[in-house]
Amino acid sequence: LAFVDSHIASCSEGGYVEIWKQNTIEGQLSLSHAQLLQSPALTLWAVKGLPNGDIACAASDGKIYVFTENENRKASAAVAAAYDDAIAVKVAKELERKERQANETVVIKVSLDDGAPNMELRYKKGTDPALAAEKFIQDNNLPASYLNEITDYIKAHVPEAAAAAQKQHKVQPTQRVMVDGKEYDYCFDVTVDDGRKLRLPYNLSEDPDVAAQRFVEKHNLPISFLAKVSGLLRSQTSGAQGAFSGQFYDPFTGSGRYVPSQGSTFSSNGSADPLTDSGRYIPGNSYGDFPPASSGDPLTSSGGYHPGSASGDIIPSSCLPVDKRRPRGELTPMVNYYRFGVEQLSTKAIAKLFEVNDKQTALKLNETQLQAIQRLMSASSTNNDYEMLVMALETGLQWDIEDLVPILDVFRVAILDETLNSYFCDMKGRGESTQQRLSALLLSEPPDAISILVCRCITNAFVHSRGREMVSHDFQILFRAVANHVTSHKPALQIAAASALANWSLLLLNRSETVAELGPREDAIREIIKVCEDKVTSFGSFTEVAMIRLLQAIVTFMWGDTTVINLAKSRNMLSIVNRIKDAVADEKGKSIARDIAEMIYAV
Repeated sequence: LAFVDSHIASCSEGGYVEIWKQNTIEGQLSLSHAQLLQSPALTLWAVKGLPNGDIACAASDGKIYVFTENENRKASAAVAAAYDDAIAVKVAKELERKERQANETVVIKVSLDDGAPNMELRYKKGTDPALAAEKFIQDNNLPASYLNEITDYIKAHVPEAAAAAQKQHKVQPTQRVMVDGKEYDYCFDVTVDDGRKLRLPYNLSEDPDVAAQRFVEKHNLPISFLAKVSGLLRSQTSGAQGAFSGQFYDPFTGSGRYVPSQGSTFSSNGSADPLTDSGRYIPGNSYGDFPPASSGDPLTSSGGYHPGSASGDIIPSSCLPVDKRRPRGELTPMVNYYRFGVEQLSTKAIAKLFEVNDKQTALKLNETQLQAIQRLMSASSTNNDYEMLVMALETGLQWDIEDLVPILDVFRVAILDETLNSYFCDMKGRGESTQQRLSALLLSEPPDAISILVCRCITNAFVHSRGREMVSHDFQILFRAVANHVTSHKPALQIAAASALANWSLLLLNRSETVAELGPREDAIREIIKVCEDKVTSFGSFTEVAMIRLLQAIVTFMWGDTTVINLAKSRNMLSIVNRIKDAVADEKGKSIARDIAEMIYAV
C-alpha cells in the first residue's frame, strides 16, 4: 500500500494497481474503489507514491512502471503503443488459459431427488475422480457414504476419469534395478512434503507394509506416510503380486514343501521332505493303507479340535474366520454399554442436594420427595416411589444452572432405572424435551461439573431401549456437543465424554446389523477426527481410561464397514491413533490401536 495525495494505491498478483479513494462519513473513515490500472507484468511487487503525485510500481518482469496524470510527463506515442501491445498480449494469454481450463473441467448437473438438477459436480480431466467426489460432498454438506457412488458415477460418464483411474492402478512391469547395492523388482520415485524425491525399492516377495515401514524409518518421515506408501506399493504391484506368488520355490525342500491351506499332491517322484522322506506328518493327509480318520494330530490323535466340528455354540475365538476389517480382542469391538452407577456417587451428594434445596423458594422439594431421592441413591434401592421421583426430578431440573449439579447427579442414577428411563426418554412423551435440555446444557459452555454430569446422563441413557432411541434423535448435534468435551483438561470429563462416544459406537454397530443406515457412523468418525486435529496438540494430558474408551469408540465405529474405514483412512485417522498409542501405557489400549491400524491397512 502507498498513500498518494488523498488516495491509497495497492498492487496485486494479477499485475494490477488499484486506486482507493478515502471518504469520511459521519466521522468514520472508509474506502471506495476509484480506478484500476493494468500493467504488462504478471505480478507487481511494490507500489510507491512519489512527491510529485505519480505512482511507481516494481514489476516481476524487471521493470518499474510510473503512472502519472501530468500531460508533460506522459510517455511518447511509440512507448504508449508498445505498452498497450504488451497488455493486449497478456490479456490474450489469460483468456486462452481460462478457455483451456474451462475445456479441462467437466461440469455435471446433479440432483439428489426427483426435482430438477440443482447442484454442479466439477471434474478436472486427468485427475483422481475421488478428489472431485470428496469436494462435491464437502461443498454440499452430504454424507460421506455417497463418496464411492459419486466416484463411480464420474468414472461411468467421463471417459477421462475412467482412464485416470486405470492409469492410477496400472501395474508396472518388474524392472530389476539396483538400489544401495541391492537388486529389487521395483523402484518408485516418491516426492515427500519437503520437496525431496526419494527412491522406494520393493521386492514382490516382501510384505508391502514392511517395505513401507523400512522406507519411512530410513528417511525419518512422519508416521502418516506409512499408509500412503503401503497403498502405493499395493496399487502398483497388485497384479504382478498375484502372478508371482504362485512361483515360490523352497530352496531346501523344492516343490514338495508344505503350504498351509493347500492340498498335498505327493507321489513317488522324489518330491519328499529331504529329512524325513515321504514319512513326514502332513495335517489332514492319510498314509499308505491307513484310513484318513487315523491321520490325526501326532500329539492329540483324533481328539484334537477341528474348526467347524464343535457341537455347541462355543467356538474358540482363534478359530473364527479371520477378517481384518473385523478384529476381535478383549476390548474390540464394544460388547456392553458403559454406565455410571451409584458407585460413582459422592458422599456429599445428598448433603449438597439438601443445601441447594433450602435456597429454593418456588421450586423447593418437599420432604416426601427428598426421601424418595434418598432411597433411589442408596446402594440397595428397592420399592422406589416413582410418582414422587418424577415430580422431584421435573421440579429440580428447572433450577438455575448454578444449582443443577446435585439434581443432575440424581437424574443420571434415575435413568438407570428402566421405569424412569422410559418416562424421561420415551420420544412419544418426555424424550424430546429431555434431549433438548441436555443438548442446551452442553452447548451453553457450562461449568465442568455440569458438563461431567450431563455426559454421564447421556452415557446412562444407553442402558435401556427408550434411552437409546432418545440419543439417536438429532444425533449430529448431540454427538458433536459431547465430542467437543473429550479434549477437556478435566480427567472426569474426558472419561464421561469418551464413555458416551463408546456407547454410541456400540449402538450404531448393533443397528447396522439389522438396518442398512447411511451416514451416522461416517459422521461420527469425521467429528472425532475433526476434534482430535483441531483441539488436541498432545494426548499426554489425557487420562488412560479416556484414551482407551476413545480408541474403543473409533474401532467400533469402523468395525466391519469398508466405507467408514476408507473414510478414516483418507482423513489420516492412522496418525491420530498412533499418537494415542504412544501416549497410552496399558497394553489393552495399544492392542486396540494395532487393531485399528490393521483395519486401515486391510482396505
